[in-house]
Formats: sequence, C-alpha cells, structure tokens
Amino acid sequence: MTVTGFILWFEVEWLKYFPKWTFDLARTIHFYEAILATLTIIVWHFYSVIFNPDIYPMSWAWITGDLTEHEMEEEHGLELERIKAGEKGKLVEFKEAAAVGGGRVMPRLPTHEEKKDLSLRRLFTTIKDFNQNIKNWKGM
Repeated sequence: MTVTGFILWFEVEWLKYFPKWTFDLARTIHFYEAILATLTIIVWHFYSVIFNPDIYPMSWAWITGDLTEHEMEEEHGLELERIKAGEKGKLVEFKEAAAVGGGRVMPRLPTHEEKKDLSLRRLFTTIKDFNQNIKNWKGM
C-alpha cells in the first residue's frame, strides 16, 4: 500500500518514466487494498469488542469504568501486579498481619469517602444534639 500510495502521490513524476497503465494498475490495487484494510479493521474490532466469547455480549468497562480481577489479569497483567504490590503494604488489623506472617500493623489513612462520611456523621450528630438541647431547654 505504501508503494501504490507513493505512485498516486507523485503521479506526474511516475508518468514521466512509466506508461499510463501502470498508474491505473496502482490506483486499482490501492483502492482494493484500502477496502480490505477497512474491512479487516471493522471485523477485528467487532470480534474484539462484541463477539469475543470471553466478554460476549458486551464489555461493561466502557459504562462502569471497572474491570473484574480476571479481566484485569488477562488484559492488564502488569498493572494488576503493581496494584497488588501496593496493597501488600496496607495492613489494617492485626489479624491480617498475623495471617501474612508479620506482626507489624500499619495505620490506614481514611479515604476521601470515609472522610466525607465522618464529616456528615459529625454534622448529623451536632444537629441531633442541638435539637435535643432545644427540647430539653426549660428557659431561664
């Protein structure tokens, strides 16, 4: 396809040295190669995305943004290893540390969602206490 593309690109230069039928032949070959390449890409994409037996009828990753551990292992093995290696250092309870064989417990920092949950819980508790104080207020 590269050769025929250059022939089509440099038409004047080509026709200085070769007859017209070679240019017409290159144009015909280039046309059918383009059709074959397009069909190959379409069929390949359809199989990989839609008709692949491992993910049929559809991969939900484009909707949810999540992959199962099996999909992650099959398609992104090195990334999964990196994530697992990072999780090895995050021990939360002593039971986990004892199960792994270590005795050291590493503190776990709260995630953004947990911090948000704590602040909402604190706000709810404050409002509840305030309402209780209003109910219990007897005046001066």
